Amino acid sequence: PELPLVAVGTRADEAAAAPLLSAGVLYRLLHRPVSPERARAFLGAALRRSDELERGAVASWPGLRPGGSG
Repeated sequence: PELPLVAVGTRADEAAAAPLLSAGVLYRLLHRPVSPERARAFLGAALRRSDELERGAVASWPGLRPGGSG
């Protein structure tokens, strides 16, 4: 996704979130209660993964060279 989504819920919410997680629509489901440190770590990981996927998608375009204009 263009924006990595992270949700907060309970263990009971896992069943509803599972299809979204499998499809890549939802990056992570944090269980309540969640500390600010844990939320920060998960959001940072989501943003890094999103950047990695975006760079990989761009690098895989035919005729595009890393660091160049094509």
